[in-house]
Amino acid sequence: MDFPQYYPYYHSTNLLPLGSLPSEDCSVAVAAIRALLGSSRAQHILSRIVAGPEPEPPRPEWHTKLTEPPNVPEEVVSKYLEELRDSFVLESLPVDSRTLQEYQRANNNEVYKSYRLLEIVCTALHFVAMQLYHKHHPRQPYYGNGLAPMYPKIIHPKYFKYEKTGHINAVGFWAEAQILGGVVIFDRGASGGECKSVWLHGKPNSHQNEAYELPSEAVFGILKQEHPLPLDLA
Repeated sequence: MDFPQYYPYYHSTNLLPLGSLPSEDCSVAVAAIRALLGSSRAQHILSRIVAGPEPEPPRPEWHTKLTEPPNVPEEVVSKYLEELRDSFVLESLPVDSRTLQEYQRANNNEVYKSYRLLEIVCTALHFVAMQLYHKHHPRQPYYGNGLAPMYPKIIHPKYFKYEKTGHINAVGFWAEAQILGGVVIFDRGASGGECKSVWLHGKPNSHQNEAYELPSEAVFGILKQEHPLPLDLA
């Protein structure tokens, strides 16, 4: 199964700014995003993106592990928090329009609304991770000199695609897996409009390739910052 196809923000061309939501819904979403991105786990992981490491040629071990990144100096963490505060206007975050509509219309179904809110939060996490890497580690041009093109070492190997922006998308999936305990998959059913379940896939620091269903209580826990991260459902 090609899991990234379930990510509207991975391929959607029908995007709207988060601020297009009604004021109350937008405020709740912005607060949830800021809470996750400001968490101690997110500070550790996203600060590592700011710090590096430098790109390296592809290596076979990328396909077998996602190692726990080392700590970074406090000044790098402070730099990340400063950029998060000053460089990202979350109301301008591009989000799949259908996800925004489903979130807005789900007032009578708390579980469904939490799933859509989590999807918006994951969109923000993915976007911020990619933007941070792109800013601090711009990809060097490939001149066709026979050497392998340089790709970032900070990637999620199960989501790495050799395409125009695949290497940057893989950075976003890496951050998501490291912070949440896996890449979040939303099961919309055969119709594409259902709300059946949420799963974690591609567990970091492991050879496993299983997906684990995420209980609704865990979804609420993530959104309310009441559940320690990363999750461990194995």
